[in-house]
Amino acid sequence: MRRIILLLAIIALTVLVASGVALAVTKIGGPGPDHLKGTNGADNLIGQGGNDTLLALAGNDDLIGGPGKDVVVVGKSCCEESDFSGGNKNLLGGLGNDAVVGGKGSDNVLGSEGNDLVSDGPNREFSTDKLSAGGGTDVVGVFKDPAFKDIVTCAGGFDRVFADKKDLVAPDCEKVADTPSELAQLANSIPESFFESLPPGF
Repeated sequence: MRRIILLLAIIALTVLVASGVALAVTKIGGPGPDHLKGTNGADNLIGQGGNDTLLALAGNDDLIGGPGKDVVVVGKSCCEESDFSGGNKNLLGGLGNDAVVGGKGSDNVLGSEGNDLVSDGPNREFSTDKLSAGGGTDVVGVFKDPAFKDIVTCAGGFDRVFADKKDLVAPDCEKVADTPSELAQLANSIPESFFESLPPGF
């Protein structure tokens, strides 16, 4: 009887894998740089130390970068429109200067300490995201075309927010732009040193 149950379990697992249904994973990095990629299930990706890259696919996932300059992205890469994935995510950059980018679902995106680039993801998205810059000098992008409601808080430091007219932006965000002319002026005000402090490619 035990052999029959085991055989049935193996058959069921084989059918599941063959059908393309992804099994959720928990991946934990080490003290150095890690490249962790999720599945279409509900995954947990934790970078820990080093400059890590965490990529979430579909599913409701939790991603934590940890110390270092981390890239935390909802998608197979960043940041073309076709790269982004769906699912509702919790994303945390952690200590260090991080790039934290949401996707096509309703995401909670947090930069935490450090000078972070925090974005809700693609410009054409119809879900409400909650973004928090955290401490440090941060750049937050929640602009959508067409406009759609997102929620932004900033905390300590000097923060710049690229928004649209439907966004709710907390008063602790120092510079907020939501018109074409303001967006252009705000972009020009970002010092080159900010981008140089981010992970390569941002």
